[in-house]
Formats: sequence, C-alpha cells, structure tokens
Amino acid sequence: MTKNSPMPRLRTLVTAIAFTLMGSMALAQDTSSSVAGRITDASGAPVAGASVEILHVPSGTRKTVLTDANGRYTSRGLRVGGPFAIAATKDGFDSVKDEGVQLRLGELGTVNLVLSSEQVLEDVVVMASRAVDVFDSQKMGAGTSVTREQIDTLPSISRSIDDYVRLDPRIVQVDRERGGISAAGQNNRYNNVTIDGISTNDEFGLNDSGLPALNQPISIDAIEELAIGVSSYDVTQADFTGANINAVTKSGTNEFKGTVYGVYRDDSFVGDTPDGVGFKGFEDESTYGITLGGPIIKDRLFFFVAYEDFTRTSPAPTVNRRLTNGVEVPIVSDADLAAISARATQLGLAPGSTSLGGIDNSDEKIIAKIDWNITDQHRAAIRYGRTDGTVLRTPDVGATSVSGSDHWYSDNILNENLTAQLYSDWNETFSTELSLSRNEYSSLPENGSFSPQITVRVNNGADQVVLGTERSRQANQLLADTTTGLLRTNMYLGDHTLSVGADFKRNDVFNLFLQDANGSYDFASIADFQAGRVNRFRYQFPVVGNDRNTIAAEFSLSGYGFFAQDNWIVNNNLTVNYGFRVDVPQIDERPTFNTTAATAFGRRNDQTIDGNYILAPRAGFNYTFDTELRTQLRGGLGLFSGSSPNVWLSNAFSNNGIVGTGFDVRQVGTTPVPVQINIDPNNQPRLAGTPPTPNIDFIDQDFEQPTLWKASLGLERELPWFGLVGSVEAIMTQTDNNVLYQHLNLGEATGRLPDGRVSFWATNAATSFLNPNTPAARTRNNNNRAFNNV
Repeated sequence: MTKNSPMPRLRTLVTAIAFTLMGSMALAQDTSSSVAGRITDASGAPVAGASVEILHVPSGTRKTVLTDANGRYTSRGLRVGGPFAIAATKDGFDSVKDEGVQLRLGELGTVNLVLSSEQVLEDVVVMASRAVDVFDSQKMGAGTSVTREQIDTLPSISRSIDDYVRLDPRIVQVDRERGGISAAGQNNRYNNVTIDGISTNDEFGLNDSGLPALNQPISIDAIEELAIGVSSYDVTQADFTGANINAVTKSGTNEFKGTVYGVYRDDSFVGDTPDGVGFKGFEDESTYGITLGGPIIKDRLFFFVAYEDFTRTSPAPTVNRRLTNGVEVPIVSDADLAAISARATQLGLAPGSTSLGGIDNSDEKIIAKIDWNITDQHRAAIRYGRTDGTVLRTPDVGATSVSGSDHWYSDNILNENLTAQLYSDWNETFSTELSLSRNEYSSLPENGSFSPQITVRVNNGADQVVLGTERSRQANQLLADTTTGLLRTNMYLGDHTLSVGADFKRNDVFNLFLQDANGSYDFASIADFQAGRVNRFRYQFPVVGNDRNTIAAEFSLSGYGFFAQDNWIVNNNLTVNYGFRVDVPQIDERPTFNTTAATAFGRRNDQTIDGNYILAPRAGFNYTFDTELRTQLRGGLGLFSGSSPNVWLSNAFSNNGIVGTGFDVRQVGTTPVPVQINIDPNNQPRLAGTPPTPNIDFIDQDFEQPTLWKASLGLERELPWFGLVGSVEAIMTQTDNNVLYQHLNLGEATGRLPDGRVSFWATNAATSFLNPNTPAARTRNNNNRAFNNV
C-alpha cells in the first residue's frame, strides 16, 4: 500500500491471478446468467442425448450441451439479458427452438422443449418469444431483478443505483440526500454491493450511502442489469445481512451501438417549501456522457467503453450571517473580524477569505471492458473502472460560527478497479467459474492551510471565529485496497446440480486519523487572543519521534469462504436447494499490546476477530401446483453474515494507548493554560508532567461478524385477468449476533452482557492530568471503548 499518495497503483492482472491462485479465492457474487431445462418427446418421455444449442443472438456467443438420461440439460456462465435462442435437435426428431428468451443476472432460468417425431413442412418449430418470468422452479427466496429495459423506462432524478433497487418493496431509502438504503429493516452499512464481481462497498464504513464514492461509483448508463437479493438461499451469496445488490455492466455485441447523453437541472426545477422559501439544495447540476460498444472480431471479441462527467454547484452557505427577528444580521462585526485577522497575521497565520461563490461537487467515471469468446466452451471478460470525485467542505460555518477558506477543505475520493472472469465448460457434466478483482480506494482531504486550529470566542462567548486547519483533518488519510476472488465448480449429476467452491476477500487498510495533530487553541475572547491567554489547548502526537504514520492503523483483514450446495429437482413439481458456507476471518497483525491496560482491565487489548469462523446453513424450495392457472409456493431458511465496518476494527490498532498520546487541557477559574501559542504544526508545546491515559479500544476475543437468521414464504398465482399475477410474501428475521459498542467506567470492568459473556472494558474516568505548575489545570476524562457481540 502506498502512503501519502493520492494515486493508488493497480497491480497487473497477471500479478493478481498469481496471488489469488497461490492462496485466495474471492467474494462469491454472480456476474452471469444460467439456464436449465428438460427435453421430452410428445408423450412426455425424456429424450437422452439431445443436442441443445444456447445462442446469445446479439453477440453470436453459443454453447452446446447434451441432455442426460433424464432429458435434463444445464448451462452456466452465460451472458446476461438476451435475447437467447435455445434449440434442441436429435436424430429421428424434428428440431425445436425457443426464441426471445431473456436470462436474468444470477438466476437459473428454466426452458423446457418438446421434440416431435411427426413430419412438418419446416424442420424448426419456432416457439413464442418470451422472457423467463416469476413462475420458475428456481425462484425460492425474496429478491428482484431490474433489467436494462426497466432502467431505460423508469424515471430517475439522481441517476443512482438506489433509485432502481427501490423497485424491490422490501427496500426503503433511509437517507435521501446521501443515498442510504435499508433492506428488511437492516442497517444500510450491512448491504453488499458488487459490480462485475468487484466489491463496491465503503469497506471502512464512513460513507452514509455505503458506497466508496462521493456520488455513484458507476454510470447507470453502463449497467446492463441489477439483481437485488434480500433472502437468497444460494450459499455462494455472502457478506450481507441486509440486501445483496449485484450489478453487471454492458458488453459489446456484433453491432456497433452507442449513446451520447446529457442531463441538466437547476433549482427552478424544484418547487418551493410550504412557506415560500426557494429550494436551496443546489443551484444547478449537469451530467454528460458517452457509451460505445461493438465487435473487434465478429462472434469472438468485443469491447465496451463508457465515460461520464458530473458537476453540481450548490449555493454557498451563508457566512457570517444569521436571522434575528426575521432580519439578517452579521454574526461577528467587521471590527471584531479585523481585530482577529490582524492578530492572526501578526502570528504568521494567513486568515482565509469568508467570500464563497458556491460549492462544487464533481466527478468523472470511466470504464473499459473486453469480452472474449475464447471457444464455444470458454468465455472471458476483463473490465477496468475509475471514479474520481471532489467536493468542498465548509466546517464551522453556521448560525453561531464563522470560518474562512483557510479552515475549509476538499474531500477527494478516488476509486480504481480491475476485474477478470473466466467461465469454462470442461465437459457435459463439469463447469467452473473463476473471478478475480482488485479495488483501490483513497480518501485524501486537501486542506486550505497547514497550521493549528485557532478558535476565538466573540459576543461574550456566544459565538466563535475559527481559523487554520480543521482539527479532524490535520492528520487524516485513508487507503483501503480490496482483493477478491472466486472459484466455483458445478457438477451436473442428473436431477442434482452440485456446486462446491471457495471465495476470498482481503482488505489492506491504512488509516491515519489523529485529531489536533497540528494543535488546537481556544481563546475565551478577542482580548485573550491578542494577549496570548489560552483557554483550552488540545494536541495529540506520537510517543516516539514525529512520524505521524506510526499512529496509523495499518492491517490486513482477510475473509476465506468455503461453500457446498445441492440443487435437487425432486420431481416436476418440487425443487429444493440446500447447502452451507463457512466464513473464516484472518488478521495477520495485532494491535500493540498494552501491559498497563491488561493489568487494569483484566483483558488484552491486542485481541482481534482472527479465526472466529461462522457456519451458515441455508435451504430453499419451490413447489409448482398442477393447476390451470400457474401457481407456485416458495420459501426457505438460512443464516446470513455481514462484515462490520472496518473502522471499528481499525480503532483497536490506532487507539492502543502505546503509540500516541496527547493533551486536552482547559482553563479553570482565572488561570489560563500554561502554553504559548505556536503556529508551527511541527513544533507544538508539550506540557510538563505525565500525559493522561489515552483512549484504548478493546475487541473481545470471541467477537464474530454480525449474523442474522432469515426465513421467507411466498405464494404466486396467475390471475385470470389481463395477464396479472398475484403475490403474497412474508419475511421473518431473527438477530443471531450483533455488535455491542459501549463506554464503561473503570468500576465496571466486569459486567454481564445479555448473552452471558463477560465484558472487561472500561473508561478510565479517574485519571486526569495535573500540570505541577498550575494545579487548577485539568484534562477531560478519557473513554476506553467496548466492542463485543450481543
């Protein structure tokens, strides 16, 4: 991992493949479609040895499989969408073809054909064109597919994934501004989003949307299809207790196709509030882009590329203004601002301007994809993607606070990824799917200054003016690189399809977050600021040397998954799916051991979740009734696990009480804090005496990732009117293991949790720092935090 660099480096695909084959296999998520069915004669008897050709018409991609003794065939690793033409032939029978078949992402469609031995004028009988619909023997859990046709048809204001996943009635939007969604009542950070097999989550857990970008990580115009699984009982689906949102991008075909598009809107497009105030969310925003796909070699090699540029200009927050009795008045007078600015300049600071024309939010999205039909039995796809966004943040601008451009910063987020898939049919009964991906994420704020933060109270302490580098951005860098891979084997054994495989996910994290690393000074008045009387001083620093990176949390979290399942077609009415998966976390590093903390609290602070495996069984069924109007009953039961945001695990590495320390000293009475202001971030004063006990985070040695039981039961019936289908469904959830994150006092070092385990964490509230020269000076109490399961 590269520290202090805004440009993560993508490893070569060859390196990624070598690494994955040596010791890893990735998060299992579908990037293809599948089809299965039965070939019978006119009497309903199975036709063994029939040849079934599956043709993706737009690209000429074809596969040919043979039926078994029961007349069954299966083919996986197909392109998503369609139309497909599926034809069956055998000597002594007339050929039959079903055209216009649409196959959904991650679903096993069913197409049955009947061969006739009677002579007809043509040797091919063309069936009615259709899409695989809700009546399918493989539909068991709760979920929704969103096709490209639906994406093109449905309106979308934000052109975001969450606009379309809400087509599933079990999903609600919990944060409209940031795009947070909840599935079946679960926390939005417990969703799993993948695009072309790439984990597209905010792995660290800081973004409310759950996505690793300021806006959307990919253009909606580049997506071919979405699949939303709320209770998918397929054991290859992992890493979620909310929704599993899976997307696949477009691919090139034998025809050159492209789009050029633009979208514009401004605040006049949005209505006023009930009290007549105009919309203030943004001034205007524009999106323009282009997509193009086509053949490189007809029927064999295809390309697809997409580019999109997004810009939003929002009105500037009102700086140094507030409403008083309906009249807008300054928060801080010009004279007070001038006095503060003069003193800051005298100290060597460069007070920024409070003039702000607007806030720009922009990003660029690029993808490039190659699809290769190596042979009729082997197909590969490689895709590169990049999203680069920035937005200006204006902290401490509000009704009681004034700050300027030296205090503001830009959020810069870069997400770059590479993925490759290989689908292979080795013979009539064995196929494999191999998927590898690499995603590199960086969040590196760009500050308007490099200095301590200065806060000056005005108007008798009611308001404040803030200068310098914002205290939480003084040392703030996040790099999270994710490597994933999947190997899935499929064996077709008559009425049984056995799937066995392994997946792998590794997060390499570098997180530097050190508040007040440049120092933060508070002054009770302008007069105190001019005289240098400090009311509060905060400063955190490394124990050894001046390298802030020594305080950063730097670790690797790996997850190994192993799964096996059987899809059993019991008879023409009943299909069942059952299996299990085992997820094993691994963390090679440990937080620095704190002997004092272990003695005080009776618990080691260097525990992690390493090796705390989860066994997740799942089973589902689908029963089709022999009725004139099609009717099916489906359901299942299973255990699902979802990764907790890595920020919780990261805190144990950075807050270990060993590598960093600091001061938070406040004036008591009339005696100021005994420091002289120094604007050099690398030369902040250090108070005499022993610093207070720093924050310490503990993770219970038995901590497991969150798990949830889900059960569902659904009934669909074809109605006799206008092709309507009636559906009723119930979903039940029961928390098996959730996260407990708490603050405890030293006297509460042992306490019973609801599950009967013992908590050994505490808050060292009794420890305070007393400077020997000023006994009245004091520090805040420090909180040691608990992290366990309930």
